[in-house]
Amino acid sequence: MKETAAGARTKQLLTDSLRHLMEKKPLNQISVKEITDGCGMQRQTFYYHFHDVYDQLKWAYQQQIAVLFSEHQEESWQESLLRLFHYVEKNRGICRSILESVGREPIRRVFYQDVHRFVRKAMKMFYDTGCDQVYLGFTERYLSLAFGSVLESWVLGEIRKTPEEVVAYVDILIQDQARGAKERVLKKAFAEL
Repeated sequence: MKETAAGARTKQLLTDSLRHLMEKKPLNQISVKEITDGCGMQRQTFYYHFHDVYDQLKWAYQQQIAVLFSEHQEESWQESLLRLFHYVEKNRGICRSILESVGREPIRRVFYQDVHRFVRKAMKMFYDTGCDQVYLGFTERYLSLAFGSVLESWVLGEIRKTPEEVVAYVDILIQDQARGAKERVLKKAFAEL
């Protein structure tokens, strides 16, 4: 079912109220009543659009990420990853609120999905190495999980680097991995001669 413009606007008003509340306190301390009071709506309106606050949060994040990357389809994976880091940096307080309220697993899944998109772009440099698809699939998953964890640690302040520095390190790691994969394939080819 396609969402109407009025429905999208209502969801956005509810989400703006949630974001405002999240700047003041953890997500698990925010009630639906506070969200609806913050934008002058009734509780039934909230439940017409969302199952719960976590459903609302997921919708809001998906909307923002879609807008964030829809205009930049042709940029490199490095530029895309940097764009994600800047988005998270701008919304760090809200991301921390989520991490501190619901734990790491829900936001880890979100980070993994977004980082996976960039890792998939970056993996193109592996395609000419001669590696098999199973290895490529494993490497893609491994790097996505690793870099999702890096993003999570960065949000929490455990990694004290600028977004540019983090993306530069990720770039070096991916290039080193591709170079190592190519060397393994070449050694195997020479050994079979």
